[in-house]
Order: sequence, then structure tokens, then C-alpha cells
Amino acid sequence: MDFPVTAARRAVTLALAEDGSHDDITTRWSVPAGLRAAAEIIARQPGVASGLPLVSEVFRQLDPEVVVDELIPEGTFVQQGQAVVRLSGEARTLITGERTALNFLQRCCGIATLTKRYVDLVADLGVQVLDTRKTAPGLRALDKYAVTSGGGSSHRLDLAAMVLLKENHIAAAGGITAAINAVRAGMAAEDRSALIDVEVETVAQAVEALHAGAPWIMLDNMTVTEIGQVVQAREDIAPGRGVVLEASGGVTPRTAAADRRGRSGQGLRRGPDPQRPRAGPEHAADRDDRRLTASSPMPSKEKHDAAAHRCSDCGKPGGSRQRQGVRVRLVRAAASAAMSVTMRPAGATSWTSPALWPA
Repeated sequence: MDFPVTAARRAVTLALAEDGSHDDITTRWSVPAGLRAAAEIIARQPGVASGLPLVSEVFRQLDPEVVVDELIPEGTFVQQGQAVVRLSGEARTLITGERTALNFLQRCCGIATLTKRYVDLVADLGVQVLDTRKTAPGLRALDKYAVTSGGGSSHRLDLAAMVLLKENHIAAAGGITAAINAVRAGMAAEDRSALIDVEVETVAQAVEALHAGAPWIMLDNMTVTEIGQVVQAREDIAPGRGVVLEASGGVTPRTAAADRRGRSGQGLRRGPDPQRPRAGPEHAADRDDRRLTASSPMPSKEKHDAAAHRCSDCGKPGGSRQRQGVRVRLVRAAASAAMSVTMRPAGATSWTSPALWPA
């Protein structure tokens, strides 16, 4: 995903206005006018760099004369104490924009770092990490971009991107089959097309969705055994149709790691699983291919809700198998990476050298 320039400009404008950057009385009354300074943004913990262009945008809007040098590429893993951005310009501007720049950068880096944690957990399984719409209002494009910085992929950007029939839609429409038929009729009436994803809570509902021709089915909080039953049902009812199975619920870094070690849970298991067919969902794919997903709240400080998306088996023409993978979906991204700004007057080694400041 490319950096969302328009969304970044809009978000920065709102953030600066919210912070009252036009009337920073503390800085204006305490920092000498005309004082020039240099600064570095330092990582205070290891993590993945993301959102560096937001720093440039913050200071571009405050003062285009500020020079911002991004010291590493987006997606780079940084170590504690490593400088990620270098700035130079009016000291007042650097101080006024510091917190807004850090707020954006810490958020993006936190999301990217947590995404990479999932990606690394399942790296040898062909797994991909996928996001959701459960993002901070006004920051969706930036949150989703941060997921891609950590090695994940973007899912549904908004309500117009695809159809996702959930419990309330299905109840209002009169059932799964009725809801799918109504959506198809609506698409035909408006001469539009969209991918249809149907949320189900039982194996019986999944079977109904398969019979109704659903191209993508979300398995909500099903056990591994139930997931295996749906995988088998898909092979029996819709062989070769490329139906996506999306298992939602119970996947966190802890449970994913536990299941890989052969313990219970709804994590990701590489080897044979007596609760699941050997040809079960342990593959990943692009959005248009088959995949299986799962979602759950992240623990404590890492307040992301997350979901692992796993994919079902698929076959290439001629019977050859195409390996696909699993996806983890980040939602309500709230993780934050620790960053700090080290600033000094231009040409000085620290703020403790007032003799070097201009008169």
C-alpha cells in the first residue's frame, strides 16, 4: 500500500488545529525568536519504522523551511536508541510540532511492530497479515498503511469496498440465502459488482452459505474441529469454486505460539491435527484467492484487536496444488512505540550550552 498522502495531510491539519499549534504560548514566550536548532527523533524501543512521511507533513504545514531527513526506509526494523529522523529549523517550530509528529509516528510504528510480530510468528507457514475497518476514526488509511509497513496486507477499506453480511444483515433479510440473493439483486439493479463475504456461527449456516453460492464465508468463533468440518463441506459442496473461508476468533500472539507448539487453542498449527483434516486451512492468498481468517482482542498494552486469516486449500488447473497462507487482521490499532526527540541549538552538542545560542 502506498503512503496515503491525502489522508496524511488531512489528519495532520486536524491534529495541528486540535493542538492549537497556531498559538503555542509556552514556546512563544520562552524560546527566543530566530533561534535555530537541530533535532533527532530517537527510537526508545526496538520496532518497525512506519509513518516517517507524517513527520515531514507536520513540519511542512508548520514551516516549509524546516528540513526533515528520514534516516531509514519505511518498514525498517530499528533498534533502541537509533535515530529515525533528523530535523533542522526554527527552534520554536520544532518544539511546537514535536508532540504531533511523535503522536503519529509512535502510533504507526506501534501498529507496524505488532503486525510484524504476527508475521514472524507464522512466517514459515506462508501466512499473511490482514487488517480490518476497526480503526481510529479519521486515521483509517494511516492505520492500514502501518499494517503494510509491518508486512501485512490491507483488507476492506470502507463499506463500499465489498459486501460483508453479518448477523444483523442476515436477520433483517430473512436468512442467509435470502440475504445473498438480495445482495445479488441489488448489484444487478445498480449494475455493480462486489465480493460477498457471509458471517456464519455454525457449521449448518456455513453449509447453507455454500449452497447459496457464497464466494467467501466468515466462520465466527468456531472451534478447530468445526472449521475442519466446514473445510470438508466446502470440498464436498463447492469443489474447485474457490470459496474463501475466514475463521474469526481466538487468535492472539499467545494462542498462535501455543498452538504451534502443539498445545490447545485456535492458533496456527503446521503439522497434522486430529481435529482438522490434513488438507485444512493452512494456506494464504491475495484478496481474490481463498483464505481463512480469525480475530480476537490483543492482550493488555498491545490494544489491537487482531484476527488471523487462514486460507483453505486450492488447486491449480491440471490438479497441481498452489500453496496459499494465513492472514492476521489488525483492528482498532492502538499500540504505540516509544519515541523521543533530542534537540539542540544549531552547531551545539546540547541545550546546556546557552553561550552558543544566538543573542
